[in-house]
Amino acid sequence: MESQGFKMPNSVLQQLNEFSSGGFALFTYDDMGNPCVHTKFDTNKDAMALQMFVASWSEALHTLSTKSTLDSLSEADIDDEDILFPDDEDEGLDLI
Repeated sequence: MESQGFKMPNSVLQQLNEFSSGGFALFTYDDMGNPCVHTKFDTNKDAMALQMFVASWSEALHTLSTKSTLDSLSEADIDDEDILFPDDEDEGLDLI
């Protein structure tokens, strides 16, 4: 018999809803590594508010990630000798 994999229990989602004020959005991965989202909202207004919060949070996380990457690149010890520049006279090299 083939395994059905993990499925988020409804009892967990119901308990989560009891502790939220207006609803929730829960992002998880299934047993195959696919992203899943479980949502429950009390009203359309709550859904829109949480949607805007998630969008703002995602944008902020992206900004922090980009800044962290740029900071790590600027701190890297890179000498001009470590970078390979092609000679202008190489055959077949068109720089225009």
